[in-house]
Amino acid sequence: MVVQRKMDELLALRASEWFEVLPTATAEQLHELEAWLSASKLHVQEFLEIAEVEFALGGIDRSHQHDVDTLLQRVSSTVVPLPSRTDAAKSRRVPAWRNWKVAAMAASWAVLAVFASWMWSSSASTQEFTTAIGEHRVVQLADQSTVTMNAGSQIDVMFEKSAREIHLVQGEATFEVAHDTSRPFRVHTRAGIVTALGTKFNVLGLPNGDTRVSLLEGRVQIKSASQEMMMEAGQEVDIRVDGSFDPHPDAVVSNAIAWQMNRLVFQNAPLSEIVEAFNRQNRTSQLRLEGVDGAAHRLDGIFNANDPDALADLLSREPDLKAEYEGEDIVIRAKRR
Repeated sequence: MVVQRKMDELLALRASEWFEVLPTATAEQLHELEAWLSASKLHVQEFLEIAEVEFALGGIDRSHQHDVDTLLQRVSSTVVPLPSRTDAAKSRRVPAWRNWKVAAMAASWAVLAVFASWMWSSSASTQEFTTAIGEHRVVQLADQSTVTMNAGSQIDVMFEKSAREIHLVQGEATFEVAHDTSRPFRVHTRAGIVTALGTKFNVLGLPNGDTRVSLLEGRVQIKSASQEMMMEAGQEVDIRVDGSFDPHPDAVVSNAIAWQMNRLVFQNAPLSEIVEAFNRQNRTSQLRLEGVDGAAHRLDGIFNANDPDALADLLSREPDLKAEYEGEDIVIRAKRR
């Protein structure tokens, strides 16, 4: 009995420590708390009992950093909120700290269980991040991974207990992944899936639906509908929508993130890809292809990302192309012979 009492006291102490950490908890601490709660029903019970006592005593969280009613409302509008600290004080005597378990066992378990479920479900909620035309954005995720988003892009992020899932809905982003062997970091695109193994890589959604993966550091696994392969640092591969892989053996992967410095570097790139890259960076002057096969025309070049006029000037020197200005836009057409 003495041993069991000591174990109960230690468990209660640990639950109390977790509750004190909660207001300022880091993403890593929240992940540890989730794991601790998932390990045993007793852990959940002790944590909920501590929560009820905190609400009853009112003075433990003097800074009122736990807005419990707001948390409950985020879970469901039908949940009955906890009584206010003032009402609770009027309706019952505050028990002595040494008798806290007696008071806690009389708590409304249904309400407190909803509070705990909000904590768990919040770790699996989906977050959407977007950038406008001409806007770059650096996002730090809950696991301390960093995503640098190119203009005109969108990612959807869902973190679960066993995995970190990111969907590149459109555009381009560079991922610098925090190491966590218990939760794979996967980037989903229209053409396939990129699984990080503690690494830094760039993912670009191409106009034709293909995905270009440029690996700057570490290793990644890429997977299509029909095959998979491991990539090493310095490699660049297109995942095609038909399931095939198209490696670029001569690629300079640092060029893949030149957009972060407002430069666009192209090596034998199709004109349709070049036009999309410029249009992503410029709000006013947009490029359009009319009557031109954007896949057949390929170019090399280094450009200022905010200077589409330079591209127009270059294309005007091509024997079969011309660039014409229509208001703010630049239209690329075929020359008549």
